[in-house]
Amino acid sequence: MNYVFVAGLMGVALLVRLAIAPLDGGIQYITFFPSVAIAAVVGGFWTGMFAAVLGTVMASYLFWPPYMSWKFELENEMMISNAVFLVDALLVCTSIEAMHRFYRRFLGAEDDLRLATTVYEHSAEGIMVTDANARILTVNPAFTQITGFSQDEVIGKTPAILRSNRHDDDFYREIWDALREQGRWQGKIWNRRKNGEAYLQWLTINRASDRASKHVRYVAVCRDITASHIEDEQIRHLAFHDALTDLPNRLILMDRLQHAIARARREDERLALIFIDLDHFKEVNDTYGHDVGDLLLQEVAERIRGQLRASDTAIRMGGDEFVILMEGQDPQDQYPRLSTTLIDLISQPMTLKGHTVRVGASLGIAFYPDDAQDVETLLKRADAAMYSAKSDGRSTFRFYAPPRQASITAREADG
Repeated sequence: MNYVFVAGLMGVALLVRLAIAPLDGGIQYITFFPSVAIAAVVGGFWTGMFAAVLGTVMASYLFWPPYMSWKFELENEMMISNAVFLVDALLVCTSIEAMHRFYRRFLGAEDDLRLATTVYEHSAEGIMVTDANARILTVNPAFTQITGFSQDEVIGKTPAILRSNRHDDDFYREIWDALREQGRWQGKIWNRRKNGEAYLQWLTINRASDRASKHVRYVAVCRDITASHIEDEQIRHLAFHDALTDLPNRLILMDRLQHAIARARREDERLALIFIDLDHFKEVNDTYGHDVGDLLLQEVAERIRGQLRASDTAIRMGGDEFVILMEGQDPQDQYPRLSTTLIDLISQPMTLKGHTVRVGASLGIAFYPDDAQDVETLLKRADAAMYSAKSDGRSTFRFYAPPRQASITAREADG
């Protein structure tokens, strides 16, 4: 607006100077001023001023009496006329240069706006802009692709249309507190697509406002990370579960057993560890191949899993060895029943790839705190009890007994 005003003012000044030219001897306005203006438009400020200086020299030569002669006895009228001419030329060149700069800045802003629009339209990340009251003003095509909502369906509404109900009110309150205090929030959030499907996104919200904070906008940029989240969960699952049977592996056992012992110690409870080793598995593996052996292990895992409570944990230790962790089971007489049930189930025939195969199972049972006070010792004593069952004919179970007690029990059995 200022540039237009200056240009208009200079136009008025030019008309005034043309009107008074015959009176003050400013014939250079008619002869040279258009050249100055053209030079400034074409070449800028310094080119226009060069033309003005050149015009002043030419006017002094051409219109100084006696006519067409160089004389340096300067008269007042010519000096005034030249001075006014140069001042006006300076003003005109400055105004034209200002308009040049404004135009260049306008073109630059237009290019920036065009680039921003291109980025906005073609961004792979969803963009949503709201007003100070969280009313949606606009969304980009990526937002529509991620959420399934069209632009017309969300404009004028609040982001609550995306809520998945997986977060409580405190979660959203923390977001708004961060925006008010810091002007920014970033994190993971579960939202809901138009079809009702929940999805996980990485969301960044920034508050944008002018210096007076009168026009506040919230700009939210989101990226769907559901697939990578699922992939991370799968990787984490594979790290802590047996790939063949999908049972937890030794890492999970050590962690859960450690916590279980700590809880049992704190609450003065007992827990049991059952070590299972399959009988005659090697013969099945050698006779029918590893494919059949793998299917057998999967079937055994399912049969074990089917006998456990939600609080129990079945683990595959590796090979044909399994472990069961049972918490909160005080009556000791229930373990013979459970052990017998597991042995009977595992010993039932299986039809695998057209082959009918059978294996047995030997079980060893150790208790905390009766038999051991720590993880490693409890595992070793359950394993020792399992080997005792194998020594006593297999397809049976044994409770852990100290070596001296075990030899007494064996003598009593022989007698």
